[in-house]
Amino acid sequence: MQDIICQTKKITSPSGVPILRREYFFSAADNASKVGCTPVSESQNSATVVAANTTGSAPSATVASTGLNLPDSAHRPIDEISIYSLLQEITGMPADPKIFTNNYAFSRTGWQSWDAGWETMAGERTPRYIPFLIPALKKYIEVPESLYKKDKEYGQFIIWLRWNNFYLVAASTGNAPRSFAASAGDTPDARTTNALPPVQYELCRKTNTITCRIYSTGKTWKNGDKTAEISFFLAKNYFELKETIRFLFRGAHAGTLSDANSATHWGSRFENLAFLGKTPGGWESWYNHYNKIDESLILEDLNALNTTENLIKCMYIDKKQPVVFQIDDGWQEGTGQWEINKARFPHGFADLTTKIREKGYIPGLWIAPFIFDYRVPFIKHHPDWILRDKKGKPIPAGFNAPWGAPIGKEQPAGPHNYFALDLSRDDVLQYLDGLIDRTINEWGFRYLKLDFLFAGMLYGCFKNGGAAYEWYNRAIKVLTKRTKANNGEPVAYLGCGMPFESSYQCFPLSRIGADTKEAWDFAVLKAVRFSGRPSAYINMKDTLGHAYWNDTVYKNDPDVVFFRKENCTLTDSEKELIALVNKLFAGQIMYADDPARFSPAEEAPLTQKILALYDKLENASFGNVRIAPDIYAVFSTDCKYTGIINLTENEYTIAQSDLQKVAQLQAYGTAMSDAPIAPRYKQIAGQGKIAKTAIGLTLTVLPHSIYLQEKEI
Repeated sequence: MQDIICQTKKITSPSGVPILRREYFFSAADNASKVGCTPVSESQNSATVVAANTTGSAPSATVASTGLNLPDSAHRPIDEISIYSLLQEITGMPADPKIFTNNYAFSRTGWQSWDAGWETMAGERTPRYIPFLIPALKKYIEVPESLYKKDKEYGQFIIWLRWNNFYLVAASTGNAPRSFAASAGDTPDARTTNALPPVQYELCRKTNTITCRIYSTGKTWKNGDKTAEISFFLAKNYFELKETIRFLFRGAHAGTLSDANSATHWGSRFENLAFLGKTPGGWESWYNHYNKIDESLILEDLNALNTTENLIKCMYIDKKQPVVFQIDDGWQEGTGQWEINKARFPHGFADLTTKIREKGYIPGLWIAPFIFDYRVPFIKHHPDWILRDKKGKPIPAGFNAPWGAPIGKEQPAGPHNYFALDLSRDDVLQYLDGLIDRTINEWGFRYLKLDFLFAGMLYGCFKNGGAAYEWYNRAIKVLTKRTKANNGEPVAYLGCGMPFESSYQCFPLSRIGADTKEAWDFAVLKAVRFSGRPSAYINMKDTLGHAYWNDTVYKNDPDVVFFRKENCTLTDSEKELIALVNKLFAGQIMYADDPARFSPAEEAPLTQKILALYDKLENASFGNVRIAPDIYAVFSTDCKYTGIINLTENEYTIAQSDLQKVAQLQAYGTAMSDAPIAPRYKQIAGQGKIAKTAIGLTLTVLPHSIYLQEKEI
């Protein structure tokens, strides 16, 4: 790391949380003295990496060239940090060994929507995928060009180490506009023009160090170039963590900043989503019909959505709230052949979107713009658009059985692999621009779910050289530049299968977990330890793990809720769990059941129960913390509501007093003394039971369920 220099500046959040912001610049080590910064050495701890120059200005552009202008051939290390030295640097005092032990939990975020995004405790590891059957699935859960080591744990974008209610956070903020300019003394800047590479963290528990690397393969740096920015802070409870992240990533929250600043922050991040309503919601075709859709089926569901007492009718249509009606995979001639399949949709899309708008809904469409099935005619006309390796072979982007031939001339890689476009090409960008223009202005869609975006971050032999993150940044700005259609109607984009950090600027609405499923788990992929598998179980873990992002970093899309009995093996307890987790910890409610087949006898009771809970909990803000493997404590900001989520196969029992202590520590940073009169709690949701024991009241929660209670006094 001798060619990286670091500047450090201390700033403070509006709530008084000290933040250590480090900016990393490229320069030869012998030039460090010329710019007043300290070179970063892998052997140095965080206390000695701090730059001498803390003015916040970038290194001088007049630094002499080293002549070493070679592209990065691998992930570039930029810092190695001692955890306990970092704690001392942030707080100004040595870390208390009674609190900050070696027994800390680690939250890793994951690099894209389907990568594991949950917390692990000391002694636990994120399951390591066994790739011998389907090696291409590794593309979903590993940052491209990474060399993973068995003795390290890996995280991306925003990570934390947690000691009970204390969170030591590292957040890569180089791609976030300066929301804290006024209070921190910085000069306000506009949306970042040139993206920085995404950051990956390597945690070594043996040495209690974190190595920070950037995925900059292919990038040729110049002296003075900024390579990364990481903000470090220590939060004393869950909600302080969330508010500080909100501050860093320009989320909006009335009361956190001045009213004027709040409005400005909301406008700069989420204003293009305003036409979707406070909590976007609606119907989509995927999690019931999957790709077996056609015009008659879509019209049947369209015409039935407002005629049965389903969730979307009761929650959105009856209350005159915006409703998305989204067509998913199955409409196209082939993956990468983004033309309407006239056998399935004989009247095209302009007529269909007109019918959707006549119902008062927002027409939505799924597209995966960066990928293609090698068999489609489109790519045969443009073989030079394929992203290839050094030997000229197409680089597989992933595995999906319908999207690739098993073997033969039509499959240049592994069975059922699909491939990616070379985003460095101007003609590819022109094509993508035309595709989105047609989708919006010819076909009439106003909500675009752009999927499998991670394929745009694969590294290959780009026609125009450079790094994948640079071409990805350019491409997604082209994809999302139309915030309004030609007729002035607003347009929104949902990013899915999306690299989190590199997509931040363009996708405020984001899928933040693996696909859900109409079954609790996916046995085959569980057996090979694939942590990105479609399943309700994995989806719940991801949604809970990313809960602190909702309305701070992203408007979190958790995926769909389920109520149907047909074509669904989830129990009512599991359905209730999914519905409540999606409401309490995310920001969009989507539904995929057939409204035409809504069963009043089988579905109405649970639907009405969930609607009543949604109304009751509408104005409460919730947090969660993992207290045991697959066990989460749930709490509101005032601890009026507390509970347990149990994702395990067994019952879980906890003392009521212990649950309240956890909730208070996470909500307030301290456990309150016992009240003169012991509070009473009333169950309001879920599956569990209260019992009197020798140690007091205990709460037992059933498997795959949530238990939520309300404090009465």
